[in-house]
Amino acid sequence: MGDRRLRGVWVQRLDSLLWLALGLALLATLGSAAQLEAQARAELRLFAAGQSPYAWRFADPNALVGPPLAATVLSRSETSGLQLQLPQGHANLGLRLSGRRVDRAAAPELRLRLHSEQPLRWRLAAASDLRPDVPAGPWQSWRPEDKDRPSQYLLAELLPPLDADPIQLRLQIEAGRGQQVKLQSLSLHPRACGDQGCLPPQLQLDWRRPPASLLAQRDALSQQQPLPRVGSTAPGWAVWIAEQIRGLGVIAALAAGALWVLAALALRRQRCAGRRAGLALLLGAGLPMLLLAFGLPRFPPAAADAALIALWLIAVLILRPRAAPVAAGHARTAWIEAGLLSVAGVAFLVAIAMATGGRSLDTPDGERLLRYLGWVALQQLWLARFVLPHLQSLGIQRALPLWAGLLFCGLHLPNDGLMLLTFAGGSAWAWLALRHGRLLPQLASHAALGLAAMVLLPPGLLRSLEVGGRFVFAPL
Repeated sequence: MGDRRLRGVWVQRLDSLLWLALGLALLATLGSAAQLEAQARAELRLFAAGQSPYAWRFADPNALVGPPLAATVLSRSETSGLQLQLPQGHANLGLRLSGRRVDRAAAPELRLRLHSEQPLRWRLAAASDLRPDVPAGPWQSWRPEDKDRPSQYLLAELLPPLDADPIQLRLQIEAGRGQQVKLQSLSLHPRACGDQGCLPPQLQLDWRRPPASLLAQRDALSQQQPLPRVGSTAPGWAVWIAEQIRGLGVIAALAAGALWVLAALALRRQRCAGRRAGLALLLGAGLPMLLLAFGLPRFPPAAADAALIALWLIAVLILRPRAAPVAAGHARTAWIEAGLLSVAGVAFLVAIAMATGGRSLDTPDGERLLRYLGWVALQQLWLARFVLPHLQSLGIQRALPLWAGLLFCGLHLPNDGLMLLTFAGGSAWAWLALRHGRLLPQLASHAALGLAAMVLLPPGLLRSLEVGGRFVFAPL
């Protein structure tokens, strides 16, 4: 009788694991599709109002791709915009398109606002691919008396000859040596949007496709005609959630984060250990997964995202288990097993790279490397010191590494390919943590395998290992 009851509990645990896996897969699919539709609707509203998603406020650092070339940034503010000094008499600025193509038919008019005490010339450089040598259009003259009104031009007269719509734009300026220029805004507009007659057609993709397949179809369509306005048939409630996250401001993020922290403080008073552990996992794991699936963090980065992530970390710290695990066993054994796991993982990644055509070895830049290593440390702390103890408090013992691995892969929503890899890795690292109770070996293994994935796998396979809104909208 005891064995039969034990087998029944084991089957019930496996059923729960399966339901959790299916729930994460559905959340990834639904979240990706809802983000696409939210983006399409936002751009529809802009077009219908006679505006355009192609608008750059130079006071915003995210308006540019990288720093201005051959120019010195003197200041950046909402009132004066981006103030540059041109030591050599010229400047070159990349305009961020976030993976979109410029629709020359839907937004054929360019408006430019700038200020300078002396005349200058400017032109647009553009290309329909990502070539480094970007061809430029004809020079345009600007005079100081034009400073109080935006200069309007026909986009077709500014662009160089192109065989397709541009996927990169650069603003080039030529002036006197040492001349100062204040750039305020540049935008592309439709001529008229009466009765929505000038809107580009919106394409509706089936939301039930897996995220990687959905975005591959979106990317293929972008090669045939310019973005934006590729939406999906996602349910209205899911799109509403994605729209709220897309428009989240700093004040709203601080308010939501404060409620998160207050809920964590209230939960610390819960006397029932099992109920406290379940609610802690809901706040510290379930809610972040929902935000990731529907668009946080966003691309380009937003201050509200950083505020919400910081407050989530505070809530997790408050909700940490009361009895922290202690190191057990020999450190040497833990390092040996972590090393063997890493070697096996790298061999698996090499096999994937060979099966997908491989790629030339490429290493991340210093900033991305430091950011990644910081997240590795936080994720391993979360897995070993938060998730595992709370799962044990719920009475889960059998298949515990698999439960932890599923929750760990949920931190990589909605990137379904990356979720599969992190499920395998998270389960293995949870197993190491349970065997040895030591953090550094699995942290080193995580860092090594993550960097190997960056170096070995094609960017398009896991979409540059991005998550949240960056997975859906970030260019590869």
